[in-house]
Formats: sequence, structure tokens, C-alpha cells
Amino acid sequence: MKFSVKERRLVSRLQMRGSNVSVAARNFETPLGEISLSQGPTKRNNPQAMANGHQEWNFDSKCAPRAVIFEVVDDSHLLARLIKTGVRGEVEGVPFEVRARSALLPKNRKVDFLGGIGTFKFRTNGFRVHVGDERGVVMATANSVANWNASTVPTPELLIVIVMFVALDANFFMQSPLWRNF
Repeated sequence: MKFSVKERRLVSRLQMRGSNVSVAARNFETPLGEISLSQGPTKRNNPQAMANGHQEWNFDSKCAPRAVIFEVVDDSHLLARLIKTGVRGEVEGVPFEVRARSALLPKNRKVDFLGGIGTFKFRTNGFRVHVGDERGVVMATANSVANWNASTVPTPELLIVIVMFVALDANFFMQSPLWRNF
């Protein structure tokens, strides 16, 4: 089954910088319904997080589990650095972590969602991105970040992980380091 995850930005990145309130920033249209992302200042009293302008991202929907990502930023280069060291969050109150690695060889590029509602592993093979479970069973593939293909109807858990992958701009790690700046 082919499906798409379309991102619609409601607030620009420039408007979000330095905001002290939580704002509905983006909507994602999925086959099971719409998932909204609200961004606001982090609720953790970590001096480093406050100095770096870390935010808390809340994913709300009637069709997918509720997810929160702590201490992220809306700048793509800083966000990539944070994801390399590990970004933490919760799905339905269960903690998870997102880790990524970039490499010159496609087989070594990866983004992993560990814990929470399961383990989801994003890998690249040529020009496609594959998402699979901890056993390596491929659940969906993508030619681009917006267009996905699954053998069955995607589960709500798979959809929320794909939406977080798109929101975190984790496709950055699936691209060749030689082509990123072009």
C-alpha cells in the first residue's frame, strides 16, 4: 500500500526562535489521520538546555500514540548533532531514544528508534530508505521522505515513528555526506 506523509508548516522557524510558549508549529497528514506537532520551551531545568534554546516537541493525534521528544532544537545542523549523541522522549509515557549515524557507505547509515513502542530501524539501500523492526523485517520503504510504500496498512506505531523521522529531519543521515551541501 502506498501512502504519504505530508508536512505542513504553520509557523516559520524564525518565529519559533526564542518563543516562551508552546505553539502548534506543524501538521502531518497521514493515511490514518492528521498528527499535529506543537513546539515549546523545554520543561527541564537543565542550564545547558536553556542556554542552547532546547525545545520540547509534542505529537498529538487521534490516530496514533501520543509522543513527546525532550530537548531538541529547530535548527537542522544543531539537531543533527543532538541526534548523533541521542535524543530522548516518551511514547504513551514509555521512554525511548533516537540515535543516528552517518557514513560514506550507504550500508553504514542508520537511524534507530529504541524503546517506547518497539525498536524501529531506518536503513538506506541505494536511493531508498527502509524502516524495519528489531528482527530486520522491512515494514515500509520510501523513495523520498514524503512517499512511503508498505506491504500492509501501516500501524499507528509505525506512522508516529515515520512522522518523528520526518519532523527530526533524520533523512539528513540517510544522504551521502558528499551530496548534503548541494
